[in-house]
Amino acid sequence: MTWSVAVDGGQVAVLGEASPHGTLVVVPGVMNDAQDWSAFVQAIPGRPSVVVNRRGRAPSSPQGEKYSVELEVADLHAVLDAIPGPKDLLGWSYGGLIAAETATRREDVRSLVLYEPVSGPFAEHVSSAVRDAAQEADLDRLVEIVNIEIAGYNHDRVRSLRESPVWAHLRLLAQALPAEHAALNAFTPHYERYRALRIPADILAGTLSAAAGAPYAEALDRFVSAMPQAHLTWMEGLSHLAHVEAPAVLAAHLHAIHDRRGS
Repeated sequence: MTWSVAVDGGQVAVLGEASPHGTLVVVPGVMNDAQDWSAFVQAIPGRPSVVVNRRGRAPSSPQGEKYSVELEVADLHAVLDAIPGPKDLLGWSYGGLIAAETATRREDVRSLVLYEPVSGPFAEHVSSAVRDAAQEADLDRLVEIVNIEIAGYNHDRVRSLRESPVWAHLRLLAQALPAEHAALNAFTPHYERYRALRIPADILAGTLSAAAGAPYAEALDRFVSAMPQAHLTWMEGLSHLAHVEAPAVLAAHLHAIHDRRGS
């Protein structure tokens, strides 16, 4: 089921069904859309869940000239306002930053899970390359930058991706990358508010991401330091893309959090 919420400058699409008794709200990050989380949602049957299809991803509206992290937060507020009852937020990567910022400003967020959240400064070494590729409308180059120069994957993996149907999907998602990367690095998180959160909070991270080092490991350290009350779980053998590569395993970690909290 796909439905939409009116936001400043257009609409944001939402995939899934909510419940007045409580809803898991998933906020994806860069180079992802709601459909990329479908396997994960299917792995948590019986739990009402929705996935936000952020700006720049059809059928949601384009990012627009006023695009910023604060605009993303406003969009998430609009989505949460449209969902009855308590909400449990799960934010991945850039979506983790958006979820954390939003959680500090609401009373109806029941819990927060951040899966490898990121914040600025993040991968600033690719800023000029991203700008150049955007000016040339070179979507293939943008996908390469994300996979090789940010994620650290080797050229063989990227070559395999190019030969698969996934590449066309990644090219579409890459259109939103330049504005998101710039917005991420222009935003100063309200870390002091994170420390003051009094709701159950968890941070998930893959051991493969930690082994890869910067930039994901550095960003993770900032959130861990800012949220000493959060329970940190290392997911053995998983990477930044666990929701795609091992959705059932990621779902099992979420179930474990649910059981530990007793909620």
